[in-house]
Amino acid sequence: MVEHRNRFAAAIVGLLATVVSTPLAAQPPSLNSPFPMGMRRGTSLDLVLTGKNLSQPTGLWTSFPARVEIPNVGNNGKDNSKLRVRLHVDKGVPIGWHTIRLSTVRGISNFRLFCIDDLPQILETQNNHSPSTAQRITAPCVICGRIDAERIDHYLLRVSAGQRLCFEVLGRRLGSPLDPHLSLVDPKTGTTLAMSDDAPGLDKDPRLIHVFEKGGDYLLKIKDVRFQGGSNWYYRLRIGDFPCATTPIPLAVQRGA
Repeated sequence: MVEHRNRFAAAIVGLLATVVSTPLAAQPPSLNSPFPMGMRRGTSLDLVLTGKNLSQPTGLWTSFPARVEIPNVGNNGKDNSKLRVRLHVDKGVPIGWHTIRLSTVRGISNFRLFCIDDLPQILETQNNHSPSTAQRITAPCVICGRIDAERIDHYLLRVSAGQRLCFEVLGRRLGSPLDPHLSLVDPKTGTTLAMSDDAPGLDKDPRLIHVFEKGGDYLLKIKDVRFQGGSNWYYRLRIGDFPCATTPIPLAVQRGA
């Protein structure tokens, strides 16, 4: 009986030693949503990807034509949590929603949405949470921002009399947990000129179109309707005089016709 127990104990010790000495299966990379979540065509962008198991990259796959570089400087390519890549996109690349994926020696990552736009792209500043510190912008543009909890992002925009502008937020449609609310305010009187919460067909994303009777500075405010926020409460706020289709008529077509 004692000999049997000794053999059993020796077998358990040997098994544990084998488990400890055997390397874990290679884990493929996992990408967080990139920020910014897009770029202007005809430009280049240095993009820092974050996630898990990002070291030893072999390439970045894009669903759009692009030239990708992974700079071999410093610690780039050796950090499991972040990786810097450089994207070059020609002017003829189709605008819209696309995807990216990272490949490493351990496999290929999940898909992440990435936008190609034709509007000049700017990043949100960190101190635009009140009318007095509103970030001044110039249309046309697309603003890449994030919403902090219990905060409202403010932008100051100068327009001409009779100018028409479209304002559209891409948040939920890009996978953000943000439920955005957009409002346009006259800063001189505090009057809200227009607002939008859930525009039809835009999955909780707002859109508004406004023709300004008077020229001057106007305040644009964006927030989460629940006043939630965080590092992944991102958005793309597009501003310009671009087409905004609302309802197709008729709503269907007979196949073969």
